[in-house]
Amino acid sequence: MKNKVKGFSMLEMIIVIGIIAILATLITPLAVNYVSQKRYNVCNEELIIIKQAIVGNPDLIEGGTRSSYGFVGDLGRLPANLLDLTTSSSMTYSWQNSSNIWYGWRGPYLNEIKDPWGNDYNYTNNWPGGNPNFQNLPPILYIIWSSGQDGISGNTDDVSISIRADEAFSMISGNTMDTCAAGFAFTGIQVFYPIFNSVAGTTAINTLQTSPHYNIQTAIPIGIRYISVGNPAMNKLIYINNGPLTIVNLRTPGVCN
Repeated sequence: MKNKVKGFSMLEMIIVIGIIAILATLITPLAVNYVSQKRYNVCNEELIIIKQAIVGNPDLIEGGTRSSYGFVGDLGRLPANLLDLTTSSSMTYSWQNSSNIWYGWRGPYLNEIKDPWGNDYNYTNNWPGGNPNFQNLPPILYIIWSSGQDGISGNTDDVSISIRADEAFSMISGNTMDTCAAGFAFTGIQVFYPIFNSVAGTTAINTLQTSPHYNIQTAIPIGIRYISVGNPAMNKLIYINNGPLTIVNLRTPGVCN
């Protein structure tokens, strides 16, 4: 006696196919949304990486001092475009004897400037330049952004990150007297930092002091800089961190130095 193998009936096949179709209808949008959200998450992460390539990461500390200043730390300015982060012109990294600091391009700071949808990231200047006084800088200097999944700028799926003035520049202030030098102040204070505009090299901000404290309101780019004082003589490297104000004491208040 032969065993009969019972297969699916036509009705059962139709029901199974229908169930599969319904499941596919439900799952496909979820999968698409998952992939889309994943790309937006990657985009946000990449925007942070681009920003840190420009102004460094203030959370990276070595030996008690900040160690990451990015493009601004090396060149003393913000990049004109994102290609400045991947390609060097003649801005080689070198030592400047007169200012006792390193300066110049030592990238690439980035290897890729495409968003997850294959489009270029955008870099918009919100600061035309000009006045170097920190007080006159706009709160937002540049905006880095992606036009999102649709590739069209100016709508709700754009993703952006900003570079604030106090993330790229700072004023400097500090004490010039201790308890043993009452009535005495340093004079001829200079702060050296890189400048790469029309001429590559370094520049200095000068200030004369007649009070116990000095205050330089010029927008000095973040990074390892050099301060030189004429009378009495004092020269040392200083670390200019996120603004709006970096305290650099030439002497310790309340201590006989």
